[in-house]
Amino acid sequence: MNGPLVVDLDGTLLKTDMLVGSANQFVTCHPLQGLKLLAWLGKGRAYLKARLAESSDMDVSALPYNEPIVAWLK
Repeated sequence: MNGPLVVDLDGTLLKTDMLVGSANQFVTCHPLQGLKLLAWLGKGRAYLKARLAESSDMDVSALPYNEPIVAWLK
């Protein structure tokens, strides 16, 4: 294989959806700012994802990886 290997994150490499996980973490950490999610979503899904990524301190080692996929990739 000479080209890059591209793997879908949500539902393939991970057993969850990062948008949902990031939104849940944001609301848990900033309960009084939960309505910001609706304002951000009003500017588009990409904008929402970017704002959540900026405000996230998610521990990627704790994510629910799909171990058979990880093993195959290795």
